[in-house]
Amino acid sequence: MAKVTEELVAQFIQLHRGRDSFRAIGAKFGVDPRTVKSWIEKREKQRGQDHWEAVSRQVDVRYLEEHLGMLVRVSIDVQRAVQSSPLQPYREPMVLVAALVESGLDQTGGLLEGRGMELYSPVSVSPTNGGHRLPVERLVGKLLEGLMEHEPTLKKLLHGWSSCWLTVQKERRDLQDKAKNLFLQKQIAKEIAEALGPVAVEQAMASALNLPGQGHLTAGPGDDGLARQVSREGTSSGKAEAEPARQANEWVVGQLLHDENIRRLKNSYSSLTENVARIEDLGDNILLRGKPAGTCFLCPKDSRV
Repeated sequence: MAKVTEELVAQFIQLHRGRDSFRAIGAKFGVDPRTVKSWIEKREKQRGQDHWEAVSRQVDVRYLEEHLGMLVRVSIDVQRAVQSSPLQPYREPMVLVAALVESGLDQTGGLLEGRGMELYSPVSVSPTNGGHRLPVERLVGKLLEGLMEHEPTLKKLLHGWSSCWLTVQKERRDLQDKAKNLFLQKQIAKEIAEALGPVAVEQAMASALNLPGQGHLTAGPGDDGLARQVSREGTSSGKAEAEPARQANEWVVGQLLHDENIRRLKNSYSSLTENVARIEDLGDNILLRGKPAGTCFLCPKDSRV
């Protein structure tokens, strides 16, 4: 019986595709028809496996490209979050990050919807805490987790930024309490002092830290913003009380800007900006590479090292 080689098996397959029977092929090469059948079936099975492995690799490549692209988008949104002004209305730092990532995810929603995901479908109940969570909230958490697994340094930096953010906001609240007491020293009514404390602190922070005012509190000297602020506190003579309040506000801001009052906040803000700069640098590298380093639990198995 002829020795069965790879070249001979290739001829078996070619003749069988030409509709030659196993018996005819075996007779032609002096090989048992059962051997011919066994080799042909083995090669056809292997060919099918190779085909689906190739398809799987193509799917994995496309998925990996989409996955890494989404993580680049997330890294951009993380940068946007840490660049937020500390003058904005207070939010927990990681809630702020998640909100910015969610807004960025809206821009890639078509990709996820193409996979059958409705980002804002009716809420589900989390089995871990019984809370209600939208699909987009779950996905944001997984994407952030994946990015931090790719970039452990970013995870550490983000933790440092979060700690500094909380410290800055604590110093901000302490200054607001100090500002309220200073207004009270100027015989400003308690309700008005409580309302104007954040105004004075925003102005002091904007001046000391070279920050633009956010516009939601600051009332400049050329308008009746303070009068409106005073009126909102239930007084009927807002404009009459506005001028004393304005004068008191200028004095309070000046007091807040004294070094012994503003120093701790300035130091905390300096630490915050240092963390922001490091995160920006890492984010820029991710953007220029077009992908984060390393792998994560969301990467296709064959791409992990």
